[in-house]
Amino acid sequence: MATPAVTVLMPVYNGARFLAGAMESVLGQTFGDFELLAINDGSSDQTAEILASSRDPRVRIVENGRNLGLIASLNKGLDLARGDYVARMDQDDLALPKRLEKQVHFLSASPRTGLCGTWFRTFGGTRSTVVRPPARADDMAARLFYESPLAHPTVMFRRGLFAEHGLRYSHDFPNAEDYELWTRVARITELANLPEVLLQYRRHDEQISTMKKAKQDETVRRILLRQLETIHPHATGPERDAHVAIVTNRIPDESGFTVDYVESWLTGLVRRNKALAVFPPEAFSRALSIVWWRYCSSRSSVPGVIRAFYASALTRVLPLKNKLGILAIRAMAGAARS
Repeated sequence: MATPAVTVLMPVYNGARFLAGAMESVLGQTFGDFELLAINDGSSDQTAEILASSRDPRVRIVENGRNLGLIASLNKGLDLARGDYVARMDQDDLALPKRLEKQVHFLSASPRTGLCGTWFRTFGGTRSTVVRPPARADDMAARLFYESPLAHPTVMFRRGLFAEHGLRYSHDFPNAEDYELWTRVARITELANLPEVLLQYRRHDEQISTMKKAKQDETVRRILLRQLETIHPHATGPERDAHVAIVTNRIPDESGFTVDYVESWLTGLVRRNKALAVFPPEAFSRALSIVWWRYCSSRSSVPGVIRAFYASALTRVLPLKNKLGILAIRAMAGAARS
């Protein structure tokens, strides 16, 4: 059997509800040189029957026999993948027809980039939203300081790069294993997002982010603190707690944080990173300006916040060409006049 250019890696666990549509979206791609590696992780519904019903020779089914969990299934898929590139796909999402074609073309033409995602559109909830994470390598590296700039089911990466560096999903970071992995991938290669919607991301009440939110939050906290240590290794316990609250914009009302404290903390991080250059300095300033904008825009009615927003050096590097930033400033200006 000829080696495919792409392995589409799709772990499945009790996915019968949406699986057929996800498979059809992959099998209908304009780029045809791929294998769809579907790993049935001990499903107890009709998943096995749906997988077996496909007569497309590009579908390759692996049965775990029992439920091993997502991380084990992903790592098993990395070991079994045969393509030069590995594209992730979830059992409930829909890949747009040119997704694989465009990602393969981009990676083939971009030797310094080892992994790329795409913009995506959400559906299945109360409203559909186009999500546009940063596309440039420096902005993505900086954004990893406090969040993942990649949607896991949009990602395609070079299999050889992962094999060479022993990159695998870590069992120590459940429910945020992708974010943690990207922080390690970014140390050895550039990341990118194609600035085009190439996947439809389904929102529903069975997702991990909904069902295991508390555990996911704790895992993300550990990633955030590990990222903080790269530029501020001696932060105190209270500073670490404050940092997580600030960058996630989950500051309790009773915390006593002031707008001046938040601004001082963020500008201090900018100075530390400028001295150490752990993250691209200009992109890092832009990334923290987004954190500052989120904080201020969510508290625009609090006395002093609008004044502090306009006075801060962080506001001066806010990417005004970004539509979201422009709308936020206009909204905040309107609140200040009222």
